[in-house]
Amino acid sequence: MRSYRTLIISVVVLAALAVPVCTTFGAGKPKAFHLDGVLATADLVFPGTRYDNFVTQALDPEVTTGDFVADRLGLPKQVVIQAWLFGLEAEGTYRIYLDRTGITAGDVSTAGPVWQLLGTVTADADGYVNFTWTSEELTVGDYQWSVFVNKVGYKFNYTELISDNMAFSIN
Repeated sequence: MRSYRTLIISVVVLAALAVPVCTTFGAGKPKAFHLDGVLATADLVFPGTRYDNFVTQALDPEVTTGDFVADRLGLPKQVVIQAWLFGLEAEGTYRIYLDRTGITAGDVSTAGPVWQLLGTVTADADGYVNFTWTSEELTVGDYQWSVFVNKVGYKFNYTELISDNMAFSIN
């Protein structure tokens, strides 16, 4: 009976010692990150520029706004962006673009030139949109992204909302 207890205790101790060794030498987990920020009207982000026009000036920045979250959600080399947009034109159609170079608020020269269309959405009757996008597999490196929300239906594609930068690294 005594040797049976000794055997069980030995197995438990060895298993407890083996777990840290296995996790130490196993494949590295991706670094998690969680970014959240806001989308502001384009005229507030780039005042006195082409983004400061009759369309954006007609928007109420207290009402037309948005929030976003960028997260890895356990994906090794992908990023998920979720955005909640408020105060848009009811039943209006919008294109959501990703600026893959990020922006510096107030410096319009930092907008673009690497754009990616993430999708087209339609606001509900209250002017609300919930949007989710998952990136392709990303290479190791540092990234700065910004989201632009453009109103469809004008003669030109007017940007109404621009997000804070999303700065992150893939390891």
